[in-house]
Amino acid sequence: MIHSQNGNWFTDKGDETVALDWPIDDQALVWEIGGFEGRWAKQMVDKYNPYITIFEPQLWAAERMVVKFFKNDKVRINSFGLWVRDERKELYKYETDGCSIIGEGQDGVPASFVDIYD
Repeated sequence: MIHSQNGNWFTDKGDETVALDWPIDDQALVWEIGGFEGRWAKQMVDKYNPYITIFEPQLWAAERMVVKFFKNDKVRINSFGLWVRDERKELYKYETDGCSIIGEGQDGVPASFVDIYD
């Protein structure tokens, strides 16, 4: 596996090196928790062609990935997040890659989350 050369993710281009270096093949099952627009999943498909299950609670982003991966039967998109129980939670910084359930005092957008233990 590739490790950071100098400990700086940006200098080492971690998104293009470290984040994509995994001991997997085309039969592996990969989960992406928070797929946003599917950039990392697409890079993994291009490099390894594994089975990928993506969990993305931002409905607009999940819908965009459905279009992006429409012809790939090995990619499954779930339009919900993972949590410790089934519930609706507010998402803050919606429509950003930094979207989070943390952000009190801001306007939140409700989203579905499912119990990861079920």
